[in-house]
Amino acid sequence: MMPRLLTYRRFVLAVACLIWSTAFVSQPANAQLTFRAEMANGESMTGRVASLTNDEVTLESESGTAHRIALENLISLRQPVRAGWKILPAAGQSWVFLATGDRLCVEPTRIDDTELTARWNRFEALPPIKIPLEACRGVAFTLPSDSVKQGLLLSSITDRTETSDLIVLRNGDRLQGELVGLQDEVVTIETSLGEIQPKARLVERLVFNPELTFAEKPEGLVRTVLLSDGTILKLQEATANSLTLTGTLLAGTKVTLPHEEIHELTISGGDAVPLAEITPDRQTITSFLDTKRPPRFGRNVLGGFLTMRGRPSLTGVGVVGGTTLEWDLDGSWKSFQTSVGVDDAARGRGSVIFEVRVDDRSVWRSEGLTGSDEPVAVPRVDLAGAKKLTLHVEFAQQGNVLDYANWADAVLIHMTSRK
Repeated sequence: MMPRLLTYRRFVLAVACLIWSTAFVSQPANAQLTFRAEMANGESMTGRVASLTNDEVTLESESGTAHRIALENLISLRQPVRAGWKILPAAGQSWVFLATGDRLCVEPTRIDDTELTARWNRFEALPPIKIPLEACRGVAFTLPSDSVKQGLLLSSITDRTETSDLIVLRNGDRLQGELVGLQDEVVTIETSLGEIQPKARLVERLVFNPELTFAEKPEGLVRTVLLSDGTILKLQEATANSLTLTGTLLAGTKVTLPHEEIHELTISGGDAVPLAEITPDRQTITSFLDTKRPPRFGRNVLGGFLTMRGRPSLTGVGVVGGTTLEWDLDGSWKSFQTSVGVDDAARGRGSVIFEVRVDDRSVWRSEGLTGSDEPVAVPRVDLAGAKKLTLHVEFAQQGNVLDYANWADAVLIHMTSRK
């Protein structure tokens, strides 16, 4: 019986090794992943990423033809939706938020005086990531699924102004003082009552002293990457071959990412500028009820992740029904483009109508959209000679109940966009 048992065990081990090697070694097929490139000059093309430098990306078409695109002319590289591929849900995971706008689906394992070390929640093959502590805004140890609670938690991390470190426990207790560190799943903070050491599993969120947080304004092009786990990384430089992308975060950390986990890469600071980076000159909120929610830039109107039908947006403006935003134009803008829809926070409900106006003239208007409708791509809007751009969202049905409207992937395109 013993030799037969050993033979069976060897068979099981061989099958396990075969499965492992198929999952991790048989990756050359990933080299055939295609991305759709959208450019500021209005052109688009689809192909395999052959290479990426700090100046250009080369796409290779099915026929083998190489197309070189200047990064300054690139708006986005996006994987077409394919069977079985989706952005994984954010709730229930731990997240780290940076002052540079990055968000990482990682679990902190150690925090000392200089850096935060974390392991990826969903990418076990990637090495732990180390981030300078001065770049960290906070940690959500478990992101809630409720959209209102999620928005409140994120806002409490990114918008806090009190000049101290803060730990909020799951039972609601607040510990304020100076963080000593995180080690062996224990968080230590020095408070006015002395040193307190709660276990990490009891912590809801950790917010770092914003006075000690530093985020230098980037110069030149910024490459923003969306991963399949919802992570958003902002890179000051990046290169890629046919299998992986290697880059440096604005915070200084180096990362290497497999193509199959990259859903989208966008470029800002070139011919296209995210509308969320330009403050409106005027805004009006006409509330159907008493509550008035101000617009949120880069997030939905509740302050949570800007997401429609399971797909996060890398940039955009979240508003509520009855909101009008106006930007004065100086003649340097050629066009405007965006996609619109109701955020997933509405859970399939809400009902709004979107309208784009140029110099107070309506140039595009949607049908009534609800939280169950797919996002709608607005045809590129001509801004040549225009003095004002107005984005308006009005109530459709049921007043503005759950009217969490998104102007997603909204960008202004310079008049001098490259051919």
